[in-house]
Amino acid sequence: MSNEAKEVILALDGLTRVLNTVSKLMRSEDIENQAAYCLEISKAKDAVELIRNQKVLQTKDVVAGVQILQGHGDILKSNLLSRHDDDEDDRELKKILEVFTSRRKSLVEQIRLANPGLSKTSKPITVDARVVKNTDEAVKKALGKRSGLFIALFLEELNRDPDTKGKITLTSKEYGELATYYTSTALPPSKPLNPGVKSRSFFNCFAKGHSIQILGPVEKDLWADVDSVKTEGLISTENALQFGYAVTLGVFREAVNVQDKRIAADRKITKEFRH
Repeated sequence: MSNEAKEVILALDGLTRVLNTVSKLMRSEDIENQAAYCLEISKAKDAVELIRNQKVLQTKDVVAGVQILQGHGDILKSNLLSRHDDDEDDRELKKILEVFTSRRKSLVEQIRLANPGLSKTSKPITVDARVVKNTDEAVKKALGKRSGLFIALFLEELNRDPDTKGKITLTSKEYGELATYYTSTALPPSKPLNPGVKSRSFFNCFAKGHSIQILGPVEKDLWADVDSVKTEGLISTENALQFGYAVTLGVFREAVNVQDKRIAADRKITKEFRH
């Protein structure tokens, strides 16, 4: 088994364990909005099983999304283990779930951006229509009819019959349009806000390594009177944790704790490897 294949299995197994633990903790606690929270975890599980069963979706970006979601799952688990069942706990849990949901949706978008069946290593550029169709059906079944692959939508609009081998040939221009199609479809045009409306916007923010990127105030909610917070193009890779929201001090401390444990684990692995 290659190192890449091992990394995929470790990432999927790690997230599955976290989600199973979180699911059990949620069902055993008296939590406001318990049903909605459990549904969110169930959706995350569906995404994990989809990736596990569809190897063509196990791209580098998708695996990174799995690892990132696990980090936020660890924060969620820590919160559930330290609850005291008061209003402050409920507010903090709600914030953590909002971030978790955001990262779960980001993972779904990474899945939709996968290009199963696309071959661009040699001329001409081709797409295996059958691979796209079968994968798209699996994605829609697991994530919903509106969450199909972007490449499937592109081919549908291209409206070109495959050749005798089941392949659809793309020109260089069409291949370029495919990338543009992702952007225009994934990020719909913004609507202008009315004058006097208070807003905050964050675009194209990047976090990597073991960093913690918080794009909002910590502890004191300085955005309490803000009418709209908009985030687009937020990307976190490797083991980075990224928050596009205001967070409580408890969430911040849990994020630091998770990253400290990860750094210690990575150092131990590196030390053992060298010896």
